[in-house]
Amino acid sequence: MKRILLLFFALMLLCPFGAGAENFVNLTPKPKQMTVGTGTLSLPTNFRVCVAGLPDSIKAEATNFVEFLNGKSGLKVKTTTKTSGAQIVLSRYAGTLDPEGYKLDITTSGVKLQSNTTAGFFYGLTTLKKLMPASVRAGVIDVNLTALPLPVVSITDSPRFGYRGFMLDVSRHFFDVDEIKKILNVMADYKLNRFHWHITDDQGWRLEIKKYPKLTTIGATRENSYLTDLKHGPYWTNKQDGPFFYTQEQVREVVAYAKARHIEILPEVDMPGHIVSALAAYPEFSCWPDGEHKIPLQGGVYTDILNVANPKAVQFAKDVMKEVMELFPFEMVSIGGDECPTNAWEQNAECQALYQREGLKSYRWLQSRFIKEMADFIKQHGHKTAVWNEAITAKDSELDSIKAADVTVMCWHPAAASAIQAANMRLNNIVTFYGPYYINRKQSKAPDEPSGAGDGSDNLAATYNAEAAPNSLTAAQRKYYTGVQGSFWTEHVGTNDYLEYLALPRLLAIAEAGWTEPSAKNYNNFVRRIQADTTYLNLAGFTYCRRDLTTASAADMVLPRVSNDTVRHYYQLQTRATDASRQGRSIELLSSGSSLISTYAAKGAQANRLWTAPTATKGDANYDYQLWAFEQSPTAPGKYALVCKAFPKGSLKQNPTQQSNAGRWDYDTNAKHYCFELGKAGYGKDGNSYYYTISSDQVGGWYLNASMPGQGLAVNLWTDAASGNGGLWKFVAVDAVQGMEALTDVLSDASSLLNKVQTYAAKKETGKFSAAAKAALAAGIAEVESELARGNTDVTALSKRLSDAVNALWASFGYLEEGQQYRIHNNVEAFSGLVLADLNTDAYLRYSFLPTDTVGTKWQIVSSTINADHSQTVRLQNVTTGRWLLSASATNLGKIGYAVRMAPGRAGVTFAFNPTTQDYQISMGGHNFYPVPQTSTALPGIIGAGSVLEHKPQPIRPQGAAWVIEQVDNNTTAINTPSVDNSERNTIYDLAGRRVQHPQKGLYIEGNKKTLHL
Repeated sequence: MKRILLLFFALMLLCPFGAGAENFVNLTPKPKQMTVGTGTLSLPTNFRVCVAGLPDSIKAEATNFVEFLNGKSGLKVKTTTKTSGAQIVLSRYAGTLDPEGYKLDITTSGVKLQSNTTAGFFYGLTTLKKLMPASVRAGVIDVNLTALPLPVVSITDSPRFGYRGFMLDVSRHFFDVDEIKKILNVMADYKLNRFHWHITDDQGWRLEIKKYPKLTTIGATRENSYLTDLKHGPYWTNKQDGPFFYTQEQVREVVAYAKARHIEILPEVDMPGHIVSALAAYPEFSCWPDGEHKIPLQGGVYTDILNVANPKAVQFAKDVMKEVMELFPFEMVSIGGDECPTNAWEQNAECQALYQREGLKSYRWLQSRFIKEMADFIKQHGHKTAVWNEAITAKDSELDSIKAADVTVMCWHPAAASAIQAANMRLNNIVTFYGPYYINRKQSKAPDEPSGAGDGSDNLAATYNAEAAPNSLTAAQRKYYTGVQGSFWTEHVGTNDYLEYLALPRLLAIAEAGWTEPSAKNYNNFVRRIQADTTYLNLAGFTYCRRDLTTASAADMVLPRVSNDTVRHYYQLQTRATDASRQGRSIELLSSGSSLISTYAAKGAQANRLWTAPTATKGDANYDYQLWAFEQSPTAPGKYALVCKAFPKGSLKQNPTQQSNAGRWDYDTNAKHYCFELGKAGYGKDGNSYYYTISSDQVGGWYLNASMPGQGLAVNLWTDAASGNGGLWKFVAVDAVQGMEALTDVLSDASSLLNKVQTYAAKKETGKFSAAAKAALAAGIAEVESELARGNTDVTALSKRLSDAVNALWASFGYLEEGQQYRIHNNVEAFSGLVLADLNTDAYLRYSFLPTDTVGTKWQIVSSTINADHSQTVRLQNVTTGRWLLSASATNLGKIGYAVRMAPGRAGVTFAFNPTTQDYQISMGGHNFYPVPQTSTALPGIIGAGSVLEHKPQPIRPQGAAWVIEQVDNNTTAINTPSVDNSERNTIYDLAGRRVQHPQKGLYIEGNKKTLHL
């Protein structure tokens, strides 16, 4: 027995983390059955796929697979009808499989994929593609790719649910065909098979209907739009939104694209409620044809609904659905049926008459009756009908009609109760939980989470752990649970990056809920897989939320001090492993004379390679080889170069020698590689220090790991960082000095300012700094860095040296000068050519566009004060009109904030220069200026100030809240005096030469002279 135990422990030492450790195979959604073997298959980049004896439809799937690899990833793959020489063989499965099922076997000699359907082969090939390097999966050429390593696995797979969906609302905000295709791509990659396209709602009609053209000429446009910029926050665009819609030709293009990815599209035309956009175009189909029908700007429930007692209105609905069904050749269409108030029916004579004539018990029965009539019509055309759960849960609904309509019920609120109710009515249901499956809602309570719907509780874990079909269901109920769906409403979302940020990775959690049985699900394992998938998501160009893919948010995580080329904060990186073989070891860069090289040569030890070694102390020969600094990328915050004190000009290479536990990490002595991330899979506090995982963004899901003796105690790779704590590294600061952190912050700010400023040589230029002052700051920074490098720790004196140099630089800044004239240009691309102008047409500050309009575009500085924060407050007078900027109006004017007014009086205008963006924010009374678009329904073409949003008190950059200054030659006026026939002494003209009978305040021409009217 003793010999057996000794042998067992010896074998344990040869394994990375003990017996039973299994190589990580990254597949999401998790397959139904998967056995992982040993070894790998190395596919050549010109492999062959055998399709012998298969029907054309399956051959087409193989061809699509091959064309994707060749067209996107640069491989040289071919199909063949010969098994000889083929590394991948497709064949029919002899037994029984689910319609979407497949069997995939990968051995060290080849790949065998079996199924009995085109869908099964598609999903099998999708799995195979997901096992390939991320660059192949993302369709990105990797010039260094010489082979495709595949794990040895045996997979038998099929989905839990037949409906695995994603709903996108394109009414509240429109998304173009390219973004729709991008969404379809990620859906297909994660085996989602239903795209629920919510193409109409109150706020916009987005589908061309030939018989009713006004649906898009009128219904696809609204007068304003509320957007959230992912970086800057929410705002009103104050301009016309639209016309935005899909032509029928574009729809056919999207349908074909979806079909190729085995995705059915479920189009939704919401009725009889949520239809204001249609009634604005065709008011005769409403309950008050002579009333006002205005497309609303925000989400909500509106009482303007379809008159279901009007046969022409019902025929309109049928005509629309007929064209919809012709465009979408799939099983199901949706007529919505949600959130439909009955007020309008109760007050309409036709509805009242129908109510009496048919002996209805509630006006809600009008909706039930309408749903039944539309479902029958849809059935006659070979389709099934989907509705939201209000069709059965709204008070006083006539359930017999709904049951007879045989609709599929989208269960959202209350999802669980309505799903059970649908099942008890023998109606299929799709579960899309309000909250965790409404993935347009905020996913964190953190202050840096972008503005949006929800309270932040609908995070990734909440989405993943929501269970659509609980164990408490009876067998009779369970068979009506046919699927799950992530739903995305866009009242607050109108940009591609924000859509993707909110949807991903939560949509991937829903994909797993739709495919994988609950007993096989594990949240931590899912996060581990999605962490690995971030390499693919990055390469494929997706924006996604990283918050729940790390152990702490960026706001919560205490990160190590950032170093630069001269000021360094060194750390020893100690493993948190506590077993006898690894405890007390730190990461060391092997020197050419290290004894570890000879000891572990068979395990790959060599100079300039990472290893673990007993933690050194100051004075030891290997001490500097265990000291590490972290230099942050200048372009990608959160990405670091790992720099060893022994070779400070170099850093750790971004790629290991191989992507497995046998991989090693080498050091580049001459270059910086900013690709390492901290804390993605582990973070916490250990005594006075913090520990983190360390990973490269080039190999997602793998972490620097302190290996067991079986790998020679090297620093290798492992996918489970917390297992044995070998992948968690305690950062122990070396030689920390009190006050040094504050000095480093001052130094970092000074260096950042130095890199951003533009300079003038001698004569001051607006918005620039003196070259001499910049040189003095550079010298000051160099001096402080040199002192620090020599060991000077007089933090107070060094901080003062930097602060004095920064203040001297600002003292040289080219501020606006009294008596000088300027033009003030907008610096946001969307407002190119826009300049501030006093057009003298009313009391408001307005703008013009250069080069065509120059009237009233010159401004003169009359007085000036430099403020403590380096901003400047001036009195600003228009050169042409003589009027002054007076103030921002005291009243908030709807969605445009405060109007900036002109008057003979004067007030202070503050210019604050931002060296990062090289432009100014201009404000009065604390309200920043921005241009109100010409298409605004309220005060178009004026300059607004401030914001109407309580949580966002200032306008943001996308609104045009950024300005640059152009110094111009001083003239009495910005334009020549118009040459006009003014023979009549009392005739008055404006500065454009137009006759004025009743002049307002401003500058005019009287008797060939300029006269200021006050």
